[in-house]
Amino acid sequence: MRFLIDAQLSSSFARVLRDWGYDAEQVFDLGMAAAADADIWRHAIQRSSVIVTKDSDVAARRRASPTGPVVVWIRFGNTSKAALLRKLLPLMPRIAASIDAGETVIEVR
Repeated sequence: MRFLIDAQLSSSFARVLRDWGYDAEQVFDLGMAAAADADIWRHAIQRSSVIVTKDSDVAARRRASPTGPVVVWIRFGNTSKAALLRKLLPLMPRIAASIDAGETVIEVR
């Protein structure tokens, strides 16, 4: 399972996911920091990546589309990187299980 971390989330999140054994890359590391949502969407499809984002437009696009990448929609408010990691990392097994079960938009609150 490969994760593509959107620009609203830090590169450190991708690094920590890799440390935990997940395949993860961040748009900054790919030179896509200013990329349009459509470009990130295409990249995710080409690489069979799950988009992890705080962008409601990406989640809405996936809900409206019969095909496309799985989207993990982070619904936490603004928080520090450390707090975000403390909240998200324990949820990763549940997120992975939801992806494996065929969910297309996974809301994380």
